[in-house]
Amino acid sequence: MMYLFHLSHLVVVVHPTSTLDVSYVHLFRTLDNIRVNCQQDVTDALKTCPVSAEWLQNGRPCSPRVLFVFLTCPLEGTNSELLDVRVKSKPSKLSPIKKLEHSLEDQVY
Repeated sequence: MMYLFHLSHLVVVVHPTSTLDVSYVHLFRTLDNIRVNCQQDVTDALKTCPVSAEWLQNGRPCSPRVLFVFLTCPLEGTNSELLDVRVKSKPSKLSPIKKLEHSLEDQVY
């Protein structure tokens, strides 16, 4: 995992349910602590390679972005029904899928 987070720009985490497993937060914090502890060793090893100054300073080319993919949707209905945002009383009301998406983003951040 540490190697993956050192070299990747994007990491995709596929989860079988629609609920974020909070153990990922603990895992990512642990990986960050290990990265900080190993940063000097990685920097020393990179000094012999033709890499940019930013890569040398940080021990990696960039901080990876983590994309979470949830395989199930807890909402009932067809895709077209769930994505339909037309509501007679409030035209700006979000669809159930958008509400779920925003809720999951809030949980992740």
